[in-house]
Amino acid sequence: MMGALPEMGPFPLMDTFGVGSVIVMLRRSLDPGSYRDNIQYDTLRKYRSAFSNVLGASVHTMQESVMARATAKLFVTSCPMNGLWFERFMGGLQSRVEDDHWPDTAISSFVLRKMLKYAEGEWHGCY
Repeated sequence: MMGALPEMGPFPLMDTFGVGSVIVMLRRSLDPGSYRDNIQYDTLRKYRSAFSNVLGASVHTMQESVMARATAKLFVTSCPMNGLWFERFMGGLQSRVEDDHWPDTAISSFVLRKMLKYAEGEWHGCY
């Protein structure tokens, strides 16, 4: 007879949530960054994509669950990086890891004119 709540486990003795990938990301998050003491979220989030792409290229792809994207495309995947647990981890990571953007510096009009002069010279085959 089924009770009011389903059985809560045990979970299988393998990484079905992407915990191994999370450990790699957390260890990488301690590395020094270019502008701050540690790397930023934009660098870390690329690891999720890399792990997902490797799994998608393996024999484990297209097996169990349905994944929906904002582009209204549906596909089947068993990738733990697309699961609810990993999604919540990424949300928590984003709220805790700094994300410091350094925009490109503007160039002066003098430098821009020189660059255009050289570009036109290249275009016409001479300086």
